[in-house]
Amino acid sequence: ESTMAPQETVSVKHPGIRLSVNGKYYDVGSDIPPWTTLVDFIREQVHLPGTKYLCREGGCGVCTLVATIPDLESEGGTKTISVRACQSLVYNCAGWSIETIENLGNRHIGYHSLEKALTGFYGTQCGYCSP
Repeated sequence: ESTMAPQETVSVKHPGIRLSVNGKYYDVGSDIPPWTTLVDFIREQVHLPGTKYLCREGGCGVCTLVATIPDLESEGGTKTISVRACQSLVYNCAGWSIETIENLGNRHIGYHSLEKALTGFYGTQCGYCSP
């Protein structure tokens, strides 16, 4: 017989973070599990379904977002990068400013120059992975 005491279950609270999606700020609190990806947070919590997912491995690119993040190489500076949202945990995105496809344009407010360029060169296909 083992004389070891039962293992204790330890509950660790993680601090909340704040990030911006399409210019609106969101506080991510302890009610969001720490394994939540950025794509799941945007689709399920922010309710913006334009950010798609497919492979969930970062290979297909359909979940790519634009993020302006703190630039650690310049004091107080920022840089804009592309992010695979299926590979980024939402808690790693503290202080980020994220833009999704919903922030580009649409038929009601007018199309973004990127969308116009795609259609101008017949890049319309299904549109699943393009803005």
